[in-house]
Amino acid sequence: MKDIIQSETNPIITYLVMCIKRIYVSTLGINRLLREYKVQQELEYSIGLLIRPVLLDILSIEYFVHLHRQEEKFEKDFEEKIDTFCKGFLFDGTNKWVEQFELDFERGLISPKVLEQYFNSFSEKFPLLFHGPKIKNHGFKNPYKVESAKKLYKKLKSIDNTQAKVWSKIYYLYNYYSKFEHLSYWTMMILDAKSNKKDIQLEEVTVRMLKHMVNIYVYLKDCNPIFYDEAKIVANKLNDHLKP
Repeated sequence: MKDIIQSETNPIITYLVMCIKRIYVSTLGINRLLREYKVQQELEYSIGLLIRPVLLDILSIEYFVHLHRQEEKFEKDFEEKIDTFCKGFLFDGTNKWVEQFELDFERGLISPKVLEQYFNSFSEKFPLLFHGPKIKNHGFKNPYKVESAKKLYKKLKSIDNTQAKVWSKIYYLYNYYSKFEHLSYWTMMILDAKSNKKDIQLEEVTVRMLKHMVNIYVYLKDCNPIFYDEAKIVANKLNDHLKP
């Protein structure tokens, strides 16, 4: 799969393959933790930290798939909408590096020469992000914005409200496990609560992860036949890792 990512220049394919990779490596950790969970329920915290980013992927791919099903409504704008959507996620990491290196430079932690080397490296890798005035940030200007879970949830409801209960549940699970990453009173209350429903919820999440994989491969197989064999390999591995 690494070779596919490196050789694929299409941002849509790259984003979807990376989603698959994250699901796969996350399940490796989740499965090991689930084996110990019954005797040490505090491990729900660790499991939740692995689950949360995958749930954001699930929301994004649900939006992606349902947008694709209504392709005719968008006519020529469809590919552009999907392309922009994927680039929002793919380029977001560059924003964070630029912010840090600019702050480090302002505080005298790196020299102008080192800062220029960073930006030159970025502009070579991501030329689409360097089209502004050279006076500021060496021309860095990212027009692509990552979609938040809240925005994705709203957009899904606007596309097809008949699936509102399904998306509401996914968004609920995302918010639930977000409490593990962002500390609040809810973090303590959730972790201290004793309930058999937690076991059922964890099982539900793993099922949704597998369905998420199916949605991705349905799209990928239409783009490139190589994903058919890749799909069978990864699906088998996932099923093995999710067995009790």
